[in-house]
Amino acid sequence: MAKKHEHTRTANGYTYKSYRKQATYRGQTFRPEAKNSTDWEAKFEDFKRLVDSDFRGSNPDMRVHELADLFNDEARANKKPKTIEVREMVLRLYVVPHIGHLKLRELKSQDVEAVFDAAKAVSVSILEQTKKVTNRMFTFAIENEYVLKENPISKGLSKRVTAFITSSRKTTEQDAIGLGLEQINYILMDVKGQLHEILFHSQILHGLRISEALALRWEDVDLERDELKVVRQVDGVSKGKLEGTKWAGQTGPTITSPKTERSRRRIPLQQGTKALLELTPVKERHGYIYSTANGTPVSYSNYLRRVFDPLKHRVGLAAHIHTHDLRKFFGSYLLAQEGVDVMTVSKWMGHATPAITMEVYAKVIPETERQQRFLIGQALLR
Repeated sequence: MAKKHEHTRTANGYTYKSYRKQATYRGQTFRPEAKNSTDWEAKFEDFKRLVDSDFRGSNPDMRVHELADLFNDEARANKKPKTIEVREMVLRLYVVPHIGHLKLRELKSQDVEAVFDAAKAVSVSILEQTKKVTNRMFTFAIENEYVLKENPISKGLSKRVTAFITSSRKTTEQDAIGLGLEQINYILMDVKGQLHEILFHSQILHGLRISEALALRWEDVDLERDELKVVRQVDGVSKGKLEGTKWAGQTGPTITSPKTERSRRRIPLQQGTKALLELTPVKERHGYIYSTANGTPVSYSNYLRRVFDPLKHRVGLAAHIHTHDLRKFFGSYLLAQEGVDVMTVSKWMGHATPAITMEVYAKVIPETERQQRFLIGQALLR
């Protein structure tokens, strides 16, 4: 059947094949030139989304679930995998079930409050994500002139939710003790000589996010200048959720640019890490530094299951300890040292502003531990 729409033409001695087929959607004609039937179907889906957008945008009775569809489409076309995943989750589980049936022009702040209450009942982090996604969705509607003239989330509701999140965070941080020097020493001794040792160096001695550490390639390391470069990250979103996006089709975990522009950075390479890297023969220094047998980066889920969770059990770490606590230790430890300024720490950690560094990482190491501290690098030489 597909051959019916296949065409060939010759120009300058070359033969070009194309696929042409006409279709109608909502009264509008679609007849593009595509490479093949698969390419045509993809273009037709884009065409339908565009027509739907115009149709809904001109509809004064647009409902929240229709806006949610448009907002999801915008993410799948332009955003990173993690944004796509979080946005889809929030809209599917919290927004649409509670207010999806409501017309935008009838939406009130108390309606949105019901969405926040549902998210709050699950966890503080879910509430925070829901507030961000919902607020951005209404801003998206206003920018695209989809019925709304102003954000239905009142300033009072926004302040109450923000205050609750902030208060809950402080309580959680007080209850959850991070990693101390003794635990870090145990971790470094446990991973010594293992293939994944470089990942722990990257987080503990250089402050990388685990997503950045998993994406390190040999060209990111300058052994002559003693410098480490962060230019990409491994995204933890499953392939099935990326069908129909520009991220579909990659082999192995999805690779994206860093979290923010400030996350692109250069960090001094610690000597213990340099010595570890130099153990790899020169002819093998290509591709990802820590990879699968096929040369692709290791996914975050595999790393947790095969490396980090077993390590937590062996070393005796508390259940709440996460990979991010290794990075937190790096920031907290540096800020506890004399002569290390917050601007430098913020730059090395890739934070948007030094204020973020102080708010999140300025957890001063207990004085008793500071007095008996030793250079972290010494643990690597045991």
